[in-house]
Amino acid sequence: MHVMVTAKDYNRQARIAELDFRTKRHPKVIEQPWMEGLPYPVQLLMIKELQKAEKAWEEADDSDGRELQDKVCCNCKFY
Repeated sequence: MHVMVTAKDYNRQARIAELDFRTKRHPKVIEQPWMEGLPYPVQLLMIKELQKAEKAWEEADDSDGRELQDKVCCNCKFY
């Protein structure tokens, strides 16, 4: 009986995780509607990368924002 109760609890938790993975949306998705089709964990990764890019943009010292950097790097965890 204990095994059946544990299995039922596990299945319930797995179903909740599956629904969160597919349907949960981060509030920042309102600002970036193209991310709506991505799973929630990927949304979190993308939002972190976008925040890093925004911070780098704000810290840039070029006046018109058009200067390109020769250094290209990507530390994406999902690349």
